[in-house]
Amino acid sequence: MPTATTVPVKMAQRRDTAANWTSANPTLLAGEIGIESDTNKIKLGTGSASWTSLAYRPWSQVSAYPLVNADIAAAAAIAYSKLATLTSGNIVLGSSANVATSTAVTGDVTISNTGVTAIAAGVIVDADINASAAIAGSKIVAATTSVVGAVQLSDSTSTTSSVLAATPTAVKAAYDLAAAALPKAGGTLTGDVILDNQVDARFREATANGTNYVGFQAPASIAADVLWTLPAVDGTAAQLLSTNGSGTLSWATAATGDVTLTGTQTLTNKTLTDPAITGTILEDVFTIADGAAFEVDPGNGSIQLITLGASRTPKATNFTAGESITLMVNDGTAYTLTWTDATWGTGGVIWKGGAAPTLATTGYSVIQFWKVSTQVYGASVGDVA
Repeated sequence: MPTATTVPVKMAQRRDTAANWTSANPTLLAGEIGIESDTNKIKLGTGSASWTSLAYRPWSQVSAYPLVNADIAAAAAIAYSKLATLTSGNIVLGSSANVATSTAVTGDVTISNTGVTAIAAGVIVDADINASAAIAGSKIVAATTSVVGAVQLSDSTSTTSSVLAATPTAVKAAYDLAAAALPKAGGTLTGDVILDNQVDARFREATANGTNYVGFQAPASIAADVLWTLPAVDGTAAQLLSTNGSGTLSWATAATGDVTLTGTQTLTNKTLTDPAITGTILEDVFTIADGAAFEVDPGNGSIQLITLGASRTPKATNFTAGESITLMVNDGTAYTLTWTDATWGTGGVIWKGGAAPTLATTGYSVIQFWKVSTQVYGASVGDVA
């Protein structure tokens, strides 16, 4: 019986540079291996196809392990479950029915799994992505199915990731402004509009990019909620909005004719036509500040008092036709008043009796003035001790 002999054998495959393989373009035997020495890529012969007609074996095209970005085809579809923290690029998740196609996320995308276990037909599948692989945002394409599970997204300005809800609807609600924002171009709001902290409701002018507006603002403090209900139709000209005291507004016609005022009323610059006054009119006595040319102004009241500090020449700059005044003068020690200033009229005051009264040296000298047209007239009422 022959004795078994062990013969050592070394196996070498055909090797050359990629350029030389392409230039020579040989036809490999069936099953023969050809290796590009400068790229480490491999082709397997068929016995009939030339070198340039052969495809590289998929597992020989991976540049490094774990996989890096360059190993992912631009059209590769990566399952959403491979996405970790995103800091750049765009991601479109789900179908248009679940996530807006315009949804853009800024940031990097980290795609990870347990590692590369198999590569079939040159297409990287979910299980082929290493846990530490970083895939650029440009490699992520639209998924053909809805997102199920959680998607973790963050930006470079925050160290805290935002973990969204587990459904596409929640993702859309959180990131799709079209689903949550007020309709800027007009639309229908189906709920209440609340402006917090005394924020204004402003209506801008029609001018392009105008800055002026009209608006409404709540009081700084409100004891209880108040809601006004507007009238259902427009009112007539000159009507006013009136409340029933319970929040219902209606159009009302302003009062005309006689008006009855009760209690204390302040009327400023009002015209009273034929007023019927019951009771005594009470007004303050106005004290005039002494001066070389002090003013006798009916606007200060119909009873005015002055204590002279020297002989004076008063004026009546603000006297209006139809106004009258009672002036009480305390002259101190035989001072005199000169009534010839042009503000009283031509030549000064025209006196009943033809001459100005002589002031009493004690008590008050009471003088009545009234203006007709452009002239002020005066009369001495008498002296009061």
